[in-house]
Amino acid sequence: MARKAFVAFAVLFCACGAFLSSSSYQKNFLKGSLTDKIQAVEEAAESSDNLFIVKAMDFAVTCHGEIGDDGDLDLLMERAARLLDLEVLPPDKRNEALRCLGHAFTDFSSQDVRLAALDRIATYMTPDSLELINAFVAGRAQEEADNPELDTMDALLEKSLLILREDGDRVSFNILFIADLMGVWRSYRQLLEDSFAPLAAGAENEILKIADSAGVSQKMKILDIIGSNENIPKKTKGKLAEKMILEEINSARDNRGVFSSKEDALLYVQSVSLAAECRWTRCAQSIADSFSIASKSYGWGLLDADAFCTIITDMVRVSCPDTGRFLSQYLGSLNKDMESGGTPEEAVVLSVIKALGGLGDKAAFDYLLYATYLDYPSDVTDAARLALAKLKW
Repeated sequence: MARKAFVAFAVLFCACGAFLSSSSYQKNFLKGSLTDKIQAVEEAAESSDNLFIVKAMDFAVTCHGEIGDDGDLDLLMERAARLLDLEVLPPDKRNEALRCLGHAFTDFSSQDVRLAALDRIATYMTPDSLELINAFVAGRAQEEADNPELDTMDALLEKSLLILREDGDRVSFNILFIADLMGVWRSYRQLLEDSFAPLAAGAENEILKIADSAGVSQKMKILDIIGSNENIPKKTKGKLAEKMILEEINSARDNRGVFSSKEDALLYVQSVSLAAECRWTRCAQSIADSFSIASKSYGWGLLDADAFCTIITDMVRVSCPDTGRFLSQYLGSLNKDMESGGTPEEAVVLSVIKALGGLGDKAAFDYLLYATYLDYPSDVTDAARLALAKLKW
């Protein structure tokens, strides 16, 4: 740094009332070299003179505003940021210190300076500090989204994600979740998801809003991201699953009682599976009532046998009083098909029979008994006899 610049700003620094005393480290800061200035800051820290350190930071910020990046100034700012104790400062001086740290974080190019500032900011988070970090992470996410070949993840960004995990808000969740949804920082997906998971419980409305504006494939991805994260509360997962289920049911009812497409049908299967995994019984009645939609969609080829069997199995995991009745009636239709010379898919028949045995609903008795008399494969008739033995009387 040019000597004239240091002298000019030393005069500015000297004008502050905090520097009217005759402490040796204050004199050394004003008169000494860069090494002396850093030493003065260290001596101030030993004397717990945090007000002095704030003034040293303000000096560094002011100099940076005039002359831009400078290696010597970076060293001074980094050291001051590391030594500052925000907790002991009076409110007005703490705000001043946070302002200086914010400038160091946003204006300085040195990674070391920015990390030092961020480390200190993290010790005393304020709404303004959180907004600063949110904006930084959002900017980096947009930068990488616009340039997928870039790898913008670095120590500064990693530290920011860890801070948001502890102190983030709904805005933080949106930024991190949408970044994950867009495939930003693919190599660091676990870090990203670990960071937004603790924020999900307070951002349920945000999750639902994001899902509202998403297409079917994106909704499936949202279900996957939320459903597979073990640190997201089951309540949050259940509400999302319920929303998706009801949307697909309503859409199917407007579409001749079947799902609009194979993709919509798979979204329904995935939603029911998540509800079952969470034991989200609040949507059990809706799932049971919509079984006719699932069975008709299977008949139309919108669901394959495996997907349809998954629905049947998951219905039992989140059953309601009507679940057994709907499944019994469906077994009755399969029996009639078999009796008429049809060939119901064995996997589907077995799935229904096992589901009825698991429920133990005695309303299934006649249908299960009849299945044992039909020309089903032995695996099916054996399963029907076993299910009969499980009925509750």
